[in-house]
This record gives sequence, C-alpha cells and structure tokens, in this order.
Amino acid sequence: MPSIVALVPVALDKPRQLLFTRAAVKAIELRLTQVWGRDYTFFEAVRRLSEMLLDNDLSKLSFVNISVLLWQGCLHEDPALTLTQVEEALPYADPTGLIPYVGLILQAWSHASPQVVVDAVTAEAEAADSDPLAGSTGASSGPLNGPALVSATASSGA
Repeated sequence: MPSIVALVPVALDKPRQLLFTRAAVKAIELRLTQVWGRDYTFFEAVRRLSEMLLDNDLSKLSFVNISVLLWQGCLHEDPALTLTQVEEALPYADPTGLIPYVGLILQAWSHASPQVVVDAVTAEAEAADSDPLAGSTGASSGPLNGPALVSATASSGA
C-alpha cells in the first residue's frame, strides 16, 4: 500500500526512500539505547541534529545516530537492508559530508510528524481576539463577589 506520507529520496548504496514509521521510531530508540548504554529517544537524536544545524556545531554530529536513523528510515522499502550497508555508503571521515543527510532526516521527520491544523472557527476566534475594538461574543461573567478594595487615602484616614 502506498504511503500517504511524502517519502524523502536519499542516495545511499543506491537511491532509497526515507520514511519514519512508528515501527522505525521504536526500533531507532531501542538501537540507540543499546548503543549508548542509556535511554536514548528518537526525539533526542532528532533534537541533537537540529541543534547541530542551528548552532553550526559539528561536535553534536553523530555518525552512529545518522546511520541508525537512515537505516531504520529505509527499512520500510527494503527489509534486507543492513546497518553496515548504510554505514559504508556514508562519508564517515568528513563530517561536513554528513550534513546533507541530516537535512534529509529532518525533512522525513517533518513529513511524518502530525501537522497542527487550524480550522475556520479557531482562526475566526483568534482574529476576533486580536482586535481590541471587537464586540464581545459572550455573556458577562456577572458581578464580582470579592472583597471591596479600599483606597490608600481612605485607609490612612486622610
């Protein structure tokens, strides 16, 4: 069955299609937790890649994380694909050569992530809220039943 999520083309040992399914996200977390010896989430891996790009900090770039993300993201089309095949297709000696793969990983996750949808009613309500001169759309909340405020001059006896 074709995916309704846009696939992201990636050149590895051959042209492949990157897609982060639920199964892929789970498998990535299990593998990275195993590799790093601590709980390691898919979201942590993606966050570190995003930070690396934003900060232009290659010290946040992980060959292992990129390899595992690409491997699991391509298994949907080729279950026989191995992590070794993916690792051998990547430029491990040149970290800047990995940056295009980071962009593809982030793009694939963006396609797979649920998008926030604002319906017409919400958009209209937000527009009305932003206009300070707009009329009220609801009933008043009624009288305030709190304690009466006493002015500073009244309480000082002036």
